[in-house]
Amino acid sequence: MDKLTPEQRHKNMQAVKNRDTQIERILRKELWKRGLHYRKNSNNVFGHPDIVFIGKKVAVFCDSEFWHGYNWEKRKNDIKSHQDFWLMQYKRIIKEIYPPFLLMENVPGIKSSFGGRILKEFIAELENEGSPDNECYFVLSNVVNAADYGVPQLRKRFVLHAVRCDILKQMEQLNLTLTLPIPTHSKTGKDNKQKWVTVREVFAGLPKIEAGERYSDDKIKNHYCANLSDKNIQRMRIIRENGGSRTVLPENLVLKCHTTYSGHTDVYGIMNPDVPAPTMTGGCLSYSKGRFGHPFENRAISVREAARIQTFPDDYIFGESLTKAALEIGNAVPIKLVKASGSVFINIIMQLNDNKK
Repeated sequence: MDKLTPEQRHKNMQAVKNRDTQIERILRKELWKRGLHYRKNSNNVFGHPDIVFIGKKVAVFCDSEFWHGYNWEKRKNDIKSHQDFWLMQYKRIIKEIYPPFLLMENVPGIKSSFGGRILKEFIAELENEGSPDNECYFVLSNVVNAADYGVPQLRKRFVLHAVRCDILKQMEQLNLTLTLPIPTHSKTGKDNKQKWVTVREVFAGLPKIEAGERYSDDKIKNHYCANLSDKNIQRMRIIRENGGSRTVLPENLVLKCHTTYSGHTDVYGIMNPDVPAPTMTGGCLSYSKGRFGHPFENRAISVREAARIQTFPDDYIFGESLTKAALEIGNAVPIKLVKASGSVFINIIMQLNDNKK
Protein backbone atom coordinates (compact mmCIF):
# COMPACT_ATOMS: atom_id res chain seq x y z
CA MET A 1 0.00 0.00 0.00
CA ASP A 2 1.27 3.48 -0.85
CA LYS A 3 2.33 5.23 2.36
CA LEU A 4 2.61 8.69 0.80
CA THR A 5 -0.17 11.25 0.86
CA PRO A 6 -1.43 12.60 -2.50
CA GLU A 7 0.39 15.87 -1.72
CA GLN A 8 3.68 14.08 -1.02
CA ARG A 9 3.31 11.96 -4.14
CA HIS A 10 2.64 15.07 -6.26
CA LYS A 11 5.72 16.79 -4.82
CA ASN A 12 7.87 13.74 -5.52
CA MET A 13 6.68 13.48 -9.11
CA GLN A 14 7.37 17.17 -9.71
CA ALA A 15 10.95 16.51 -8.61
CA VAL A 16 11.48 13.80 -11.23
CA LYS A 17 14.29 14.93 -13.53
CA ASN A 18 13.50 15.51 -17.18
CA ARG A 19 17.14 16.03 -18.15
CA ASP A 20 20.22 13.94 -17.44
CA THR A 21 18.11 11.05 -16.21
CA GLN A 22 19.76 7.70 -15.51
CA ILE A 23 18.67 6.21 -18.83
CA GLU A 24 20.17 9.21 -20.67
CA ARG A 25 23.47 9.01 -18.79
CA ILE A 26 23.82 5.27 -19.41
CA LEU A 27 23.09 5.67 -23.13
CA ARG A 28 25.46 8.64 -23.51
CA LYS A 29 28.24 6.79 -21.72
CA GLU A 30 27.86 3.79 -24.01
CA LEU A 31 27.71 5.94 -27.17
CA TRP A 32 30.86 7.82 -26.18
CA LYS A 33 32.62 4.57 -25.32
CA ARG A 34 31.91 3.34 -28.85
CA GLY A 35 33.25 6.51 -30.43
CA LEU A 36 29.85 7.93 -31.41
CA HIS A 37 29.77 11.70 -30.97
CA TYR A 38 26.54 13.53 -30.29
CA ARG A 39 25.01 16.67 -28.81
CA LYS A 40 22.83 16.50 -25.74
CA ASN A 41 19.68 18.44 -24.82
CA SER A 42 19.72 20.36 -28.07
CA ASN A 43 17.59 23.50 -28.01
CA ASN A 44 18.12 24.05 -31.73
CA VAL A 45 16.20 20.93 -32.78
CA PHE A 46 12.42 20.77 -32.61
CA GLY A 47 11.21 18.97 -29.51
CA HIS A 48 14.49 19.51 -27.63
CA PRO A 49 15.70 15.89 -27.98
CA ASP A 50 17.97 14.36 -25.34
CA ILE A 51 20.60 13.20 -27.85
CA VAL A 52 21.19 14.45 -31.40
CA PHE A 53 23.44 13.21 -34.21
CA ILE A 54 23.52 16.35 -36.33
CA GLY A 55 25.24 14.89 -39.40
CA LYS A 56 22.98 11.85 -39.49
CA LYS A 57 19.85 13.93 -38.78
CA VAL A 58 18.90 11.56 -35.97
CA ALA A 59 17.23 12.71 -32.75
CA VAL A 60 16.84 10.45 -29.70
CA PHE A 61 14.26 10.98 -26.97
CA CYS A 62 14.82 8.96 -23.80
CA ASP A 63 11.52 8.20 -22.18
CA SER A 64 9.62 5.38 -20.51
CA GLU A 65 5.97 4.40 -20.62
CA PHE A 66 6.52 2.04 -17.66
CA TRP A 67 3.53 0.39 -16.10
CA HIS A 68 3.89 -2.58 -13.75
CA GLY A 69 0.43 -2.55 -12.22
CA TYR A 70 1.64 -1.40 -8.80
CA ASN A 71 -0.95 -2.26 -6.13
CA TRP A 72 -3.31 -2.93 -9.03
CA GLU A 73 -6.01 -4.98 -7.29
CA LYS A 74 -6.55 -2.21 -4.72
CA ARG A 75 -6.21 0.69 -7.15
CA LYS A 76 -8.05 -0.48 -10.28
CA ASN A 77 -11.48 0.67 -9.10
CA ASP A 78 -10.13 4.14 -8.33
CA ILE A 79 -9.01 4.78 -11.92
CA LYS A 80 -11.21 7.53 -13.30
CA SER A 81 -9.47 8.17 -16.60
CA HIS A 82 -6.76 6.74 -18.84
CA GLN A 83 -4.80 9.90 -18.02
CA ASP A 84 -3.98 8.20 -14.72
CA PHE A 85 -1.55 5.97 -16.55
CA TRP A 86 2.05 6.76 -17.46
CA LEU A 87 1.33 5.36 -20.90
CA MET A 88 -0.55 8.53 -21.67
CA GLN A 89 2.46 10.65 -20.78
CA TYR A 90 4.24 8.85 -23.61
CA LYS A 91 1.33 9.78 -25.87
CA ARG A 92 1.62 13.42 -24.80
CA ILE A 93 5.26 13.55 -25.90
CA ILE A 94 4.42 11.85 -29.20
CA LYS A 95 1.76 14.46 -29.96
CA GLU A 96 4.18 17.29 -29.26
CA ILE A 97 6.61 16.23 -32.00
CA TYR A 98 4.90 13.50 -34.12
CA PRO A 99 8.06 11.48 -34.86
CA PRO A 100 7.98 9.44 -38.10
CA PHE A 101 8.30 6.07 -36.33
CA LEU A 102 7.37 4.70 -32.90
CA LEU A 103 8.72 1.69 -31.03
CA MET A 104 7.33 0.69 -27.65
CA GLU A 105 7.70 -2.39 -25.48
CA ASN A 106 6.13 -3.29 -22.18
CA VAL A 107 4.92 -6.18 -20.04
CA PRO A 108 2.31 -8.43 -21.72
CA GLY A 109 -0.22 -7.54 -19.03
CA ILE A 110 -0.64 -4.07 -20.51
CA LYS A 111 -2.64 -5.70 -23.31
CA SER A 112 -5.34 -7.12 -21.05
CA SER A 113 -5.35 -5.02 -17.89
CA PHE A 114 -8.47 -2.99 -17.14
CA GLY A 115 -10.25 -5.05 -19.78
CA GLY A 116 -7.78 -3.89 -22.42
CA ARG A 117 -9.33 -0.40 -22.37
CA ILE A 118 -6.14 1.51 -21.53
CA LEU A 119 -4.14 0.12 -24.45
CA LYS A 120 -7.07 0.37 -26.87
CA GLU A 121 -7.54 4.04 -26.02
CA PHE A 122 -3.81 4.69 -26.40
CA ILE A 123 -3.72 3.06 -29.84
CA ALA A 124 -6.90 4.90 -30.89
CA GLU A 125 -5.21 8.18 -29.92
CA LEU A 126 -2.23 7.26 -32.11
CA GLU A 127 -4.40 6.27 -35.08
CA ASN A 128 -6.25 9.57 -34.60
CA GLU A 129 -8.87 8.82 -37.26
CA GLY A 130 -9.84 11.77 -39.45
CA SER A 131 -6.74 13.83 -38.67
CA PRO A 132 -4.06 14.98 -41.17
CA ASP A 133 -1.60 12.30 -42.31
CA ASN A 134 1.27 13.92 -40.42
CA GLU A 135 -0.68 13.67 -37.14
CA CYS A 136 -1.78 10.05 -37.17
CA TYR A 137 -0.17 6.60 -37.21
CA PHE A 138 -0.54 3.14 -38.65
CA VAL A 139 -0.04 0.82 -35.66
CA LEU A 140 0.95 -2.84 -35.27
CA SER A 141 1.26 -4.58 -31.90
CA ASN A 142 1.45 -8.03 -30.34
CA VAL A 143 3.07 -10.10 -27.60
CA VAL A 144 6.33 -11.71 -28.75
CA ASN A 145 8.75 -14.22 -27.21
CA ALA A 146 12.35 -12.99 -26.96
CA ALA A 147 13.60 -16.55 -27.59
CA ASP A 148 12.34 -16.23 -31.18
CA TYR A 149 14.96 -13.53 -31.80
CA GLY A 150 18.09 -15.34 -30.60
CA VAL A 151 17.71 -14.38 -26.94
CA PRO A 152 18.50 -17.41 -24.71
CA GLN A 153 15.48 -16.68 -22.54
CA LEU A 154 11.75 -17.37 -22.48
CA ARG A 155 10.62 -13.79 -22.05
CA LYS A 156 7.34 -12.49 -23.43
CA ARG A 157 7.02 -8.79 -24.14
CA PHE A 158 4.36 -6.56 -25.65
CA VAL A 159 5.82 -4.79 -28.71
CA LEU A 160 4.30 -1.91 -30.68
CA HIS A 161 5.55 -0.55 -34.01
CA ALA A 162 3.99 2.48 -35.68
CA VAL A 163 4.66 4.68 -38.67
CA ARG A 164 3.24 8.15 -39.32
CA CYS A 165 0.63 8.01 -42.08
CA ASP A 166 2.37 10.44 -44.46
CA ILE A 167 5.49 8.23 -44.27
CA LEU A 168 3.30 5.15 -44.78
CA LYS A 169 2.11 6.56 -48.13
CA GLN A 170 5.73 7.01 -49.23
CA MET A 171 6.37 3.39 -48.22
CA GLU A 172 3.38 2.13 -50.19
CA GLN A 173 4.71 3.77 -53.35
CA LEU A 174 7.83 1.58 -52.95
CA ASN A 175 5.87 -1.53 -51.92
CA LEU A 176 7.33 -1.33 -48.41
CA THR A 177 5.35 -2.64 -45.46
CA LEU A 178 5.66 -2.13 -41.73
CA THR A 179 6.07 -5.33 -39.70
CA LEU A 180 6.72 -6.34 -36.13
CA PRO A 181 10.20 -7.77 -35.44
CA ILE A 182 10.78 -10.76 -37.70
CA PRO A 183 11.57 -14.02 -35.84
CA THR A 184 14.88 -15.68 -36.61
CA HIS A 185 14.62 -18.63 -34.19
CA SER A 186 12.05 -21.20 -33.08
CA LYS A 187 11.78 -24.11 -30.66
CA THR A 188 12.18 -26.69 -33.42
CA GLY A 189 14.43 -24.75 -35.79
CA LYS A 190 12.15 -25.49 -38.77
CA ASP A 191 11.02 -23.20 -41.63
CA ASN A 192 14.50 -21.76 -42.22
CA LYS A 193 14.86 -20.64 -38.60
CA GLN A 194 17.55 -21.47 -36.10
CA LYS A 195 16.76 -23.40 -32.93
CA TRP A 196 16.36 -21.47 -29.70
CA VAL A 197 19.65 -20.61 -28.00
CA THR A 198 20.15 -22.56 -24.76
CA VAL A 199 21.65 -21.76 -21.36
CA ARG A 200 24.46 -24.24 -22.06
CA GLU A 201 25.43 -22.39 -25.23
CA VAL A 202 25.39 -18.92 -23.73
CA PHE A 203 27.37 -19.90 -20.59
CA ALA A 204 30.11 -21.59 -22.64
CA GLY A 205 33.61 -20.21 -22.10
CA LEU A 206 33.04 -18.66 -18.68
CA PRO A 207 35.36 -19.89 -15.90
CA LYS A 208 34.01 -21.86 -12.95
CA ILE A 209 33.53 -19.82 -9.79
CA GLU A 210 32.33 -20.56 -6.27
CA ALA A 211 29.40 -18.91 -4.50
CA GLY A 212 30.44 -15.39 -3.51
CA GLU A 213 33.55 -15.40 -5.73
CA ARG A 214 34.52 -12.51 -8.00
CA TYR A 215 36.38 -13.33 -11.20
CA SER A 216 37.81 -10.76 -13.59
CA ASP A 217 40.46 -10.63 -16.29
CA ASP A 218 41.19 -8.56 -19.39
CA LYS A 219 38.39 -10.22 -21.38
CA ILE A 220 35.77 -11.29 -18.83
CA LYS A 221 34.24 -8.68 -16.56
CA ASN A 222 31.49 -8.82 -13.92
CA HIS A 223 31.73 -12.59 -13.50
CA TYR A 224 30.76 -12.61 -9.82
CA CYS A 225 27.81 -13.98 -7.91
CA ALA A 226 26.03 -13.90 -4.57
CA ASN A 227 27.29 -15.89 -1.60
CA LEU A 228 25.23 -18.82 -0.31
CA SER A 229 24.85 -20.46 3.07
CA ASP A 230 25.95 -24.09 3.51
CA LYS A 231 22.29 -25.09 3.87
CA ASN A 232 21.36 -23.45 0.56
CA ILE A 233 24.25 -25.21 -1.17
CA GLN A 234 22.96 -28.48 0.32
CA ARG A 235 19.48 -27.70 -1.03
CA MET A 236 20.94 -26.87 -4.43
CA ARG A 237 22.79 -30.20 -4.72
CA ILE A 238 19.66 -32.21 -3.91
CA ILE A 239 17.47 -30.14 -6.25
CA ARG A 240 19.95 -30.47 -9.13
CA GLU A 241 20.16 -34.25 -8.73
CA ASN A 242 16.38 -34.65 -8.65
CA GLY A 243 14.90 -32.65 -11.49
CA GLY A 244 15.63 -28.99 -10.70
CA SER A 245 12.67 -27.93 -8.51
CA ARG A 246 12.46 -27.44 -4.73
CA THR A 247 9.50 -29.83 -4.43
CA VAL A 248 12.02 -32.70 -4.11
CA LEU A 249 13.60 -31.38 -0.89
CA PRO A 250 13.45 -33.57 2.22
CA GLU A 251 11.34 -32.23 5.07
CA ASN A 252 14.31 -31.01 7.11
CA LEU A 253 15.42 -28.70 4.25
CA VAL A 254 12.02 -27.29 3.30
CA LEU A 255 11.63 -23.65 4.34
CA LYS A 256 8.89 -23.02 6.85
CA CYS A 257 7.09 -20.67 4.45
CA HIS A 258 6.96 -23.47 1.85
CA THR A 259 5.27 -26.01 4.16
CA THR A 260 1.92 -24.26 3.77
CA TYR A 261 2.40 -22.67 0.34
CA SER A 262 2.92 -24.60 -2.88
CA GLY A 263 3.08 -21.72 -5.37
CA HIS A 264 6.10 -20.07 -7.02
CA THR A 265 7.78 -23.44 -7.55
CA ASP A 266 10.59 -21.81 -9.55
CA VAL A 267 11.97 -20.33 -6.31
CA TYR A 268 15.20 -22.17 -5.36
CA GLY A 269 15.11 -23.82 -8.78
CA ILE A 270 18.01 -24.85 -11.02
CA MET A 271 18.21 -23.77 -14.66
CA ASN A 272 17.81 -26.45 -17.32
CA PRO A 273 20.97 -26.09 -19.45
CA ASP A 274 19.37 -27.40 -22.64
CA VAL A 275 16.55 -24.87 -23.04
CA PRO A 276 16.40 -21.05 -22.91
CA ALA A 277 16.58 -19.54 -19.44
CA PRO A 278 13.49 -18.40 -17.53
CA THR A 279 12.64 -14.70 -17.58
CA MET A 280 15.31 -12.50 -15.99
CA THR A 281 13.89 -10.21 -13.30
CA GLY A 282 15.24 -7.61 -10.91
CA GLY A 283 16.02 -10.52 -8.59
CA CYS A 284 17.83 -12.63 -11.18
CA LEU A 285 21.07 -12.83 -9.17
CA SER A 286 19.36 -14.25 -6.08
CA TYR A 287 18.91 -18.02 -5.75
CA SER A 288 15.87 -17.48 -3.52
CA LYS A 289 13.94 -15.32 -6.01
CA GLY A 290 13.42 -17.67 -8.93
CA ARG A 291 14.94 -20.45 -11.03
CA PHE A 292 18.30 -18.74 -10.95
CA GLY A 293 20.50 -21.59 -9.73
CA HIS A 294 23.45 -22.39 -12.00
CA PRO A 295 22.86 -25.60 -13.98
CA PHE A 296 26.23 -27.18 -13.05
CA GLU A 297 27.83 -25.19 -10.23
CA ASN A 298 26.62 -24.78 -6.65
CA ARG A 299 25.78 -21.10 -6.84
CA ALA A 300 23.40 -18.55 -8.30
CA ILE A 301 24.13 -17.25 -11.77
CA SER A 302 26.69 -14.47 -12.07
CA VAL A 303 26.25 -10.92 -13.31
CA ARG A 304 27.96 -11.80 -16.59
CA GLU A 305 25.82 -14.90 -17.08
CA ALA A 306 22.62 -12.94 -16.49
CA ALA A 307 23.89 -10.26 -18.89
CA ARG A 308 24.56 -12.88 -21.55
CA ILE A 309 21.04 -14.23 -21.11
CA GLN A 310 19.80 -10.69 -21.83
CA THR A 311 22.25 -10.63 -24.81
CA PHE A 312 24.36 -7.76 -23.47
CA PRO A 313 27.80 -7.83 -25.16
CA ASP A 314 30.66 -8.97 -22.93
CA ASP A 315 32.28 -5.52 -23.14
CA TYR A 316 29.28 -3.89 -21.44
CA ILE A 317 30.42 -3.26 -17.87
CA PHE A 318 28.14 -3.15 -14.84
CA GLY A 319 28.94 -1.76 -11.41
CA GLU A 320 30.10 -3.74 -8.40
CA SER A 321 26.73 -3.84 -6.62
CA LEU A 322 24.85 -7.11 -7.15
CA THR A 323 21.54 -5.43 -6.32
CA LYS A 324 21.99 -2.63 -8.86
CA ALA A 325 23.34 -4.98 -11.53
CA ALA A 326 20.34 -7.29 -11.10
CA LEU A 327 17.93 -4.38 -11.56
CA GLU A 328 19.79 -3.04 -14.61
CA ILE A 329 19.86 -6.47 -16.24
CA GLY A 330 16.45 -7.75 -15.21
CA ASN A 331 14.59 -4.58 -16.20
CA ALA A 332 16.34 -4.21 -19.57
CA VAL A 333 14.83 -5.11 -22.91
CA PRO A 334 16.94 -7.97 -24.38
CA ILE A 335 19.43 -6.42 -26.77
CA LYS A 336 18.69 -8.79 -29.64
CA LEU A 337 14.96 -8.13 -29.34
CA VAL A 338 15.62 -4.38 -29.58
CA LYS A 339 17.90 -5.00 -32.55
CA ALA A 340 15.18 -7.02 -34.29
CA SER A 341 12.73 -4.12 -33.88
CA GLY A 342 15.31 -1.52 -34.84
CA SER A 343 16.22 -3.44 -38.00
CA VAL A 344 12.63 -3.12 -39.24
CA PHE A 345 12.80 0.68 -39.05
CA ILE A 346 16.40 0.98 -40.29
CA ASN A 347 15.60 -1.03 -43.42
CA ILE A 348 12.58 1.17 -44.17
CA ILE A 349 14.51 4.40 -43.58
CA MET A 350 17.41 3.28 -45.78
CA GLN A 351 15.10 2.38 -48.67
CA LEU A 352 13.19 5.64 -48.36
CA ASN A 353 16.47 7.59 -48.35
CA ASP A 354 17.80 5.64 -51.34
CA ASN A 355 14.67 6.56 -53.29
CA LYS A 356 15.33 10.27 -52.69
CA LYS A 357 18.83 10.18 -54.20
